[in-house]
Amino acid sequence: MRTATRIGGVLWVATGVLRAQAADEPLQVVGATGPFATLLADCRTGLQHGTTSAPEARAHAMLGHLRLGEVASARDCLAAAVDGLADADAASDVACWATVAHLWYLRATGDAATVQPRLASLQRLLPAAPYPRAPAPRFAEAAMRPHAWFCLAALLDRTGGSAATAAACRRQAGRLWLELEGHSWQPGRGHFRPHPTQGAIRVPEGPDPSVLAPAAAGFLVASEDRLLRHLRTCVATLPAGDGDGRAMAWRLSAATQLGEEAPMRRAWAELLGADRRAVVGDASHAGRWLDAALFATTGLRLATGAGLDEGCVRLRPWLPPGHPQLALRGLLADAARWDLELTLRGGDLHADERGEPALADLPPGPRLRAALRLRHTIDGGARTIVLQGPGVQYVVPMTAGDAFACSLPLPP
Repeated sequence: MRTATRIGGVLWVATGVLRAQAADEPLQVVGATGPFATLLADCRTGLQHGTTSAPEARAHAMLGHLRLGEVASARDCLAAAVDGLADADAASDVACWATVAHLWYLRATGDAATVQPRLASLQRLLPAAPYPRAPAPRFAEAAMRPHAWFCLAALLDRTGGSAATAAACRRQAGRLWLELEGHSWQPGRGHFRPHPTQGAIRVPEGPDPSVLAPAAAGFLVASEDRLLRHLRTCVATLPAGDGDGRAMAWRLSAATQLGEEAPMRRAWAELLGADRRAVVGDASHAGRWLDAALFATTGLRLATGAGLDEGCVRLRPWLPPGHPQLALRGLLADAARWDLELTLRGGDLHADERGEPALADLPPGPRLRAALRLRHTIDGGARTIVLQGPGVQYVVPMTAGDAFACSLPLPP
């Protein structure tokens, strides 16, 4: 991989204004046509008028509002996510999803004042056992437990909490994950089994879409190369068209994480061709689908996990089929607002492309022009972006008002 780092020549512009809390700035997607435009409209409708109930549903509704730049609505969903903590029977599962959602929210908005007062309650209620109380625990549910403990450690780190407590949370997360991994990994099949063995001897088990859910929620932890093997195996072998709205979003998220063109195109076509009546009536479906679609087109994760892209904003843009150009204005990420414009180019290099390292050894041909602008940051500070394409990445420090553009090779 060729890496080009732009350090000199950056225009450093002070914002002059410090924002204590992110404000609403609705996302604008310009250039979306056909089923993609309809999907975006249906997701907006679902988030505005759909209902939610379960802890996971509330977390994904909040994620959808973050994607739309609707910080106040996301904050309301976050408050609803902790409502169930008073119910002792369900408190541990509520606490897992609420903890993860708080990290998503904090990473996107920088709003520590909303998050910090709830951390002690979340820590008290997070489950220490490796599996939910159920006759046959599922991998997806069990994985949320170490994920939540890792996220709590990250929340403590980011809000000035006790370093010793954060370290204890990470140890707890590691213990839970290693036990789950030992009871779920199938080396002969190359993926995690949907139902952990809990130490019993069981016959091998094929994947189902739910085993992709933890990665879609930002849990990208596994020993050695098991995570990539798991995602690649599941994306290649799981059948499409099962009608489960969650499964479609999980598959697109996994294909995006892998960054492989053919699986992304298949998953994209499945999502856009599906019946979206559930999206209009269910805010959590709307949030999942919107997150998957915008993760695919930008490569920008908002469903983040502990240690994932800490200290940088990572983008891997992708123009969906049938879209020669696309502009996303007002993206919310890392307590900042961004504009991203994508354009398909062909033929000889344009004047603004000459000398770019990504194109130096390539013959003229189709390529993706990506232009990023940092509108403003909540704290007035700088941000580091990592802009990736096939075989190349740019690492660029930016402050408010800065712009950066480059052309990226397209996959063969």
